[in-house]
Amino acid sequence: MQRYLDPTNDVAFKKLFTDKTRLLSFLNNIMRLPEELRIIDLEYISNEQVPDLGQNKRSIVDVKVRDNSGNIYIVEM
Repeated sequence: MQRYLDPTNDVAFKKLFTDKTRLLSFLNNIMRLPEELRIIDLEYISNEQVPDLGQNKRSIVDVKVRDNSGNIYIVEM
């Protein structure tokens, strides 16, 4: 039995990346950021143009994140 969701699966992707708490944890863990650069907040960015990727798949998640040092970054997924 698989313990973790596969983020490349469309359903898992949406479940993971549309939940702010899960996304913060995922980004901090996957990027292995030092404490001073850990992401502490994020804001979902509305996409004006959402590309159709075929088979009812869409790229829908862009986020603006802020780290412990106050730096702001855009993360596209």
